[in-house]
Amino acid sequence: EGRLENRFTVDADLSYAASSVVTFGVLGALQANAISRSFQESAALVPIRAVKRTLGEFLLDLEGRIQFDWASARLQFGAAVYSRDEQNLVSPVHGITEEDLESVESQEFQRDNQTNRSSFFARGAWTPSSRDTITGEWNWWLLQYDTPSDQNDDDRDELQALATIRYSRRVSPTLTVGAQLSGQFVHLVFLKSSRSAFNNVNNVIRFSPFVVVAGSVVSMRPQLEILANYTVYDFEGQGASVRSFGFRQISYRDSIRVKLTQNLRLEAPMLVRYFERSTLLWSEFAEIPQVGNLEYLTRFLLFSNPSAQWDVGVGLRLYSTEQRTLLVGAPPAALSSVHSWAPEVNIRFATIAGSWLEIRGWYDFQTISNPIAATPSFIREVPNLLLTTRVAF
Repeated sequence: EGRLENRFTVDADLSYAASSVVTFGVLGALQANAISRSFQESAALVPIRAVKRTLGEFLLDLEGRIQFDWASARLQFGAAVYSRDEQNLVSPVHGITEEDLESVESQEFQRDNQTNRSSFFARGAWTPSSRDTITGEWNWWLLQYDTPSDQNDDDRDELQALATIRYSRRVSPTLTVGAQLSGQFVHLVFLKSSRSAFNNVNNVIRFSPFVVVAGSVVSMRPQLEILANYTVYDFEGQGASVRSFGFRQISYRDSIRVKLTQNLRLEAPMLVRYFERSTLLWSEFAEIPQVGNLEYLTRFLLFSNPSAQWDVGVGLRLYSTEQRTLLVGAPPAALSSVHSWAPEVNIRFATIAGSWLEIRGWYDFQTISNPIAATPSFIREVPNLLLTTRVAF
């Protein structure tokens, strides 16, 4: 099989300072791509090997912005348009029947699509004092995805809006506290009736207070998050099989680091969260609880730096998740659970030039319970190995 790519790209980023306060900017990109694939030889009963398939892609991405800068504040407004057009063409290379050629062309035609997105945004930052910082961001965009094929029912429109405000205060050189509040609105509409039952509105509210401790010996980043997610289907109650649902979660995460000696440190990242899923009655703004989950993951690792290039850590990983029913009028009943512990080893090697190689491995001893299964409880062992590398040129 052969593959040929031809890509043409033009990028531009222009800015003009109209004054010491006002700056205008334009950011744009234009791409024209052609990717062809074909086989050197055909094969009986495999029509795709007898043709050349060419994906043609045209992209336009343009953004305009205006920015205001004052001594203690910055404000930016902007708008953007994005367009992507994809066409998949077929041409015969080896001998192929007219019927097989039409079949391949029909399959490729189903992949043709056009995406258009328009968006507006506003960002701001204000430092009322040397210790306080307030930032905010608002984004709005409309995505339109269309396909020319009647056999592709993925045509959809998607409207989204996202707003975030964050406040932080530096209490001391080693202590910073703050909170972030965000809300997201998404309305997804499938344009063809075969998938219109999945049209829905999703509302998400998230509140996250946080603390940052950056001491010379102890550093930690405790963060509490409260999240509410409500998904409402447009045609619920009109024969649709899908049901609106609510999802609520409270979580705590932290990353603790303790410097024991010049070359020895203790790290303990952790995550604890409880979340519930329920059937949502949006018109009444009521819920019928279904299931609840309690989950935690923590790791205790002792790291040593035998040299400037090497970083070696050994420790223990603990994980647990439990799921229970929350049906009204019935006591909570266990559905399933997973408890595991694992010895863990981390090895990292870094070069002076900036390249690095990291190997992480742990061996899980898991106890899995499911009261309604044929085997209510069993134990299994799962080895895990991750290799990550980066090469700096």
